[in-house]
Amino acid sequence: MKGRAVMKNEQIKKYLWLICLIVIICGCAGPKGKRLDMAFYHLDYAPPMRVAMEPASATIAIEPFRSMAPFNTNRIIYSTSPVTYDAYAYHQWFSDPADMVFTLLFRDMRSAGIFRAVMHADDRLADYRVTGIVESFLEQDQQDPWQAVLSITITLIDKTQMDTSRQIVFQKNYTAIRPCHRKNPQALADAMSMALAEVSAGVIADIHTALSPSPAATP
Repeated sequence: MKGRAVMKNEQIKKYLWLICLIVIICGCAGPKGKRLDMAFYHLDYAPPMRVAMEPASATIAIEPFRSMAPFNTNRIIYSTSPVTYDAYAYHQWFSDPADMVFTLLFRDMRSAGIFRAVMHADDRLADYRVTGIVESFLEQDQQDPWQAVLSITITLIDKTQMDTSRQIVFQKNYTAIRPCHRKNPQALADAMSMALAEVSAGVIADIHTALSPSPAATP
């Protein structure tokens, strides 16, 4: 009987130690359960300089973008073959790719200074609205060096047109691929930032051209 009591006490001690260990681990995770080893990334590049162009007289409203699956997530997606996708376990985007692209394109269109006004969402005062879909936003690991792949489709819509069949001014895909200088998520964020800077410049130039009167129409 005494031996069984000793064994029972030993088991109780083990359970108590296990409970203490669990409490310590949970405490280290923080009050919100945030993993200490989780890293977050966002895109960043310098806004465009003001362009020496005649500003288009139109006002533009940019609607929040959306992302196609599997890129409609904060997880950093990578591909090792044309038919496989995976995601980093402890590295994430700080916000959804659609939000990052929308925020920086909105900033860039305002910074360019070639539109009368650039506004958020479907503003009733806007003459045109811009919608966007992020179709690719990933790290492509199929070759060396790894590459940041960004692809978005932009649609420019004329709100002043009463005929709905004539409201779409243009719809165009913009794709940019930039090399990652190292094989890690930080290098991906740097390369993706440069890819978005390239795409943003193309989008702004095309919208300005579409909204500017042609030379033949200028008196």
